[in-house]
Amino acid sequence: MTEERIDELMNSFRSSFWIDERRWFVRCMSDVHRIRFETVSKAFRYIDEKLPSVFKSTDSQDNIERLYTTMDSISDVTLSSQSIASKICFPKLNSLSVKCPINDQYWSMVSNLHQVSSLSLHL
Repeated sequence: MTEERIDELMNSFRSSFWIDERRWFVRCMSDVHRIRFETVSKAFRYIDEKLPSVFKSTDSQDNIERLYTTMDSISDVTLSSQSIASKICFPKLNSLSVKCPINDQYWSMVSNLHQVSSLSLHL
C-alpha cells in the first residue's frame, strides 16, 4: 500500500464525526511488511518486530515520540535489528524482554527501570 493510499484512509477519519462527536483518534503505523490502523490510547503494547517506518495520526498531539513514551512493553527483537534515533526513550515500561549480550544503545533508551515488573533475559 502506498503512502498516498494510507493518507486517503487516514483522511476518512479526520471528519467532524470522528474527531468532534466521537472524540476518536486513529493512528497508522507501517513498515515494509504490514500496515496497522488503531485508535489512540494512553498505553500502548507494541508487538511488531520493528518500530514503524511510517507514523500518522488524526490526533494533532499524537506523534512518534509520544508513541515511544507511552509504550509499556518492548522486546529486544523490536530494537536490535534496526537503526534507532538517539532521542528515543521508553520511560513507562513495565515489561521488558532483553537478549544477551545487551546492545549499549539499549540502555540509553531504557534508562529508568523503576516501573518494570516483568523482566525476561534471553541468554
